[in-house]
Amino acid sequence: RNTESIVHLVNASVLPAGATFRNPPTFMPPTSPLARFDFQASQRAALFEVESLLDHLFQHANTPVFIAKKLIQRFTTSSPSPAYIMAVADAFRTGAYRQGDIML
Repeated sequence: RNTESIVHLVNASVLPAGATFRNPPTFMPPTSPLARFDFQASQRAALFEVESLLDHLFQHANTPVFIAKKLIQRFTTSSPSPAYIMAVADAFRTGAYRQGDIML
């Protein structure tokens, strides 16, 4: 069971007072009955969870733009133009580019 709980900070030295954060979701706690009785089955279930999350993130509409911007900022310029980001994002999305298409 994945129960949401929100932590409210009152007197924090690092974060501002009144800040909140949510606990990270867990799908397979280590104390689950599945983990205790069948370790291989729990490993397979964990692998399926990770693969489905990666598929979900990879298919998200903002992933190509996010990846493109981070790659451009890391390897070329810190403030790329929107056209440059979209050209790289399109190459990421389609999986193909021609020499000269991305140089904007």
